[in-house]
Amino acid sequence: MKSYVVDEISSDDIALIISFMDEKTSSSGMKNLYWVDLPFEELTEDQRDHVDCNPHRFAVEIGDNWIKAEFFIRSVKKFKCNCGGYCDGKQTKYIIRYIDSIISSLDITT
Repeated sequence: MKSYVVDEISSDDIALIISFMDEKTSSSGMKNLYWVDLPFEELTEDQRDHVDCNPHRFAVEIGDNWIKAEFFIRSVKKFKCNCGGYCDGKQTKYIIRYIDSIISSLDITT
């Protein structure tokens, strides 16, 4: 799986990230695994056209000293559909900016 990982994060800062994610995102039902909806303007043309598959999301996982965002976009409603798959360049940049903005807004040093 292709992903963006930021590691060497202190346990206190990991707790801040978990609190942020608990408040701002959707739980996957698994501990420290979250779903983040992609904004409509970040969707590919296929994803926009697949209204029945919306929302489209990416996974963010948090470990003991790291946060990882997957570069794979999933439909919430349909597991097998051609609108899901690896990010395009625009989506990849969005995900990196998303994770970096969390780290910046929480004043975390890595």
